Amino acid sequence: MVRDIAPGPTWSITEPYQRMVVSGDSVYFWASDNGSYAVNLWRSDGTATGTIRITNLGNEKQSPGAVAAIGTHGAIFTDGYATRLFVTDGSIEGMSVVANLNGIDSLTFDHMVTARGVVYFAGAGELWRTDGTASGTRRVAQIGNGSSIEQMMELNGTLFLVVQGASFDDGYEIWRSDGTRDGATVAYPVSR
Repeated sequence: MVRDIAPGPTWSITEPYQRMVVSGDSVYFWASDNGSYAVNLWRSDGTATGTIRITNLGNEKQSPGAVAAIGTHGAIFTDGYATRLFVTDGSIEGMSVVANLNGIDSLTFDHMVTARGVVYFAGAGELWRTDGTASGTRRVAQIGNGSSIEQMMELNGTLFLVVQGASFDDGYEIWRSDGTRDGATVAYPVSR
């Protein structure tokens, strides 16, 4: 064990289905340190003193948000309701809000991937990108018409997205994007 983040009679909750993210020599993960379901983002360098809670998102039930690496040691992440986009340099003092609901057209987002030094995120059929600054956060493309982006991954600098059509009866499509406004296209239609 690196560190007991909930010492004493309390117990810690980590999220079993979360994706831990490596950024430089640190790993980011979601956990609770007070026995409640209010999880926060943590960073660890593999030592007890280097394992710290980055956020304090409150004591209400809080699910883990999306998280992706940026820069040499930092991370971009959302709160559990995916209404705010944060950036951290790995320290508590180095955390700030990049965008909130009003700043990104009331879009909730929950998929993130790092590619070419920026983080791409998606939700409600829109692909966005951020460099960790408010001015560097913008919509890249609308994906489909009323579609839902279900998954994203990066391969050799190209983004691949699994997109479900506007209705449940619609099938899935694999899209690819080079990260530019006109660079998002259907790579492969998948029927139901």
